[in-house]
Amino acid sequence: MREVGDQLRDWLGETVMPYPLDIFGGDGWQLLLADPARGLDAAVFFRAGLMARMGKRRAKYKVDTRMVIAIGEVDFIPGNRVSEGEGWAFRESGRALADKKTVHRMRLLVADKYSIQGWKESVILLDAILRWRLTQVRAKVLVGALSGLGQREIGDLMSPRISQPSVARHLKSTDWVTVSECLREFANQWHRGRLLKGAKAKVLHSLKRLYR
Repeated sequence: MREVGDQLRDWLGETVMPYPLDIFGGDGWQLLLADPARGLDAAVFFRAGLMARMGKRRAKYKVDTRMVIAIGEVDFIPGNRVSEGEGWAFRESGRALADKKTVHRMRLLVADKYSIQGWKESVILLDAILRWRLTQVRAKVLVGALSGLGQREIGDLMSPRISQPSVARHLKSTDWVTVSECLREFANQWHRGRLLKGAKAKVLHSLKRLYR
């Protein structure tokens, strides 16, 4: 888990992920992102990374994780212990994870002040793709694709090495086109929403100045 967390931080950069992955209670983990637009990227990367490193080819059960992506206010972080932070995002994600009845392993919660319509349902569908399509080998290929590697480069990094056509087949089996489009559109919609709110704020500010 620590190695995958470090790999994720190297990929995102410390500006986006300012603190290292925090592990607590043996198998609990939490991370904080400064850019909500990368929330789905980080979730898929970390989940696939765990399956790639901890899964076994012929194991009856594959390693997976439950997670809640919470986009909202963060009040403070004590030192580097993200798991001891306070704020809406921490409270709501903790409550959602405490609900053992849900069958979903990846969920999205968004504070009311942010408008991201339809994405809670989209994340549930993305969760289903990852749960049913990923094997250890496919998870390794997916991490490589997320990292921006070409298919030949991904094949060369596999152990044992696999051919470019094999990488292409594994990506097709993970429905990589759908996954990548989902991640890209989530980030784009978040940025469009922020720009729109900024434009509205500027117009409102101009109107206030006009009517003074």
